[in-house]
Amino acid sequence: GKSKLVFWPEEAARGTINAEYQQSLRQKGATNCIEIELDSLDCQIGTPSLGLRPPDFIKIDVEAAELEVLAGMNHTLATYRPRLFIEVHSGVDVQRLAEALLEKDYSLLHIESNTPVRAENAQAAYNGHLYCVPA
Repeated sequence: GKSKLVFWPEEAARGTINAEYQQSLRQKGATNCIEIELDSLDCQIGTPSLGLRPPDFIKIDVEAAELEVLAGMNHTLATYRPRLFIEVHSGVDVQRLAEALLEKDYSLLHIESNTPVRAENAQAAYNGHLYCVPA
């Protein structure tokens, strides 16, 4: 599909498709907005003409769109069980993020605090990085 990507002109790497995070960026300064095309990892891996091999490790840094990215890689997570390294920003529902990964039978570790993350302490992952391995 397509989406709008909002970003600060001087810091384009902080662009996001997440509506709440877009609002936060707009409140902090002038932003640019462009329309982008989106595709899921499941679709990319499932397209033989692309020649992509299934991943064994995935880094996710998507400025508060982590849940959307996970939704587009359900088959990849279930079938290939890659390890994940996820940068978590304010704006993402960390409770839902943790629960989604735990439901997929992943173990989560908050890197900065060296804390194992479970449903009951998901807020420990509010900002920072998660290392996720299949259980």
